Amino acid sequence: MRLLAPGFSINDNNDRLIDLAEYYRLPLVEFSSLATAAIRDQTHLGERARACLEAGKLVPNTIALQLLEERLTESDMKDGWVLSGFPRNINQAATLNAMLLDIAQPYDIVIYLKGTDSRQRLAPIGNQLMCPSCLPDDAVLKTPLGIFYNRLSQFVTISSNMPLAAVDRLLRSRCVGFAGS
Repeated sequence: MRLLAPGFSINDNNDRLIDLAEYYRLPLVEFSSLATAAIRDQTHLGERARACLEAGKLVPNTIALQLLEERLTESDMKDGWVLSGFPRNINQAATLNAMLLDIAQPYDIVIYLKGTDSRQRLAPIGNQLMCPSCLPDDAVLKTPLGIFYNRLSQFVTISSNMPLAAVDRLLRSRCVGFAGS
């Protein structure tokens, strides 16, 4: 199973995504950690990312997608993954979708993790940074990225305090060819 939790689902510690990854015995790929590790390890892509950040720029989509492609094609990813924090906009989403198809790793389901945790970070909602859990349930889904993914039958909203058994039932009901634990 491949679970995608786009950037509007980020909270401070990703506890629910960690729980899901452990429950399904899947690697959790946190985009921010992936980029940080590449910079720390001084990889070719990490050095390119560092140069952008030091110049006060965001890491370009091309570098971000190359980092993701490298990680998602490693041997531990063949049975599935949980990807957190990417994409954050429609351009990234469309490019990510194409890349995932190219590497034969399309996602099975997209998760909007509805936080109830006061530690929820600000996330890009439309053209503003807002706390997704502070918004009405459908506000995030009306953003361009929310609309992009919500049109898919594989899109689900999960409350961060929903019991794992209930999350599992929901994912099994929405994911064709589910091969979970």
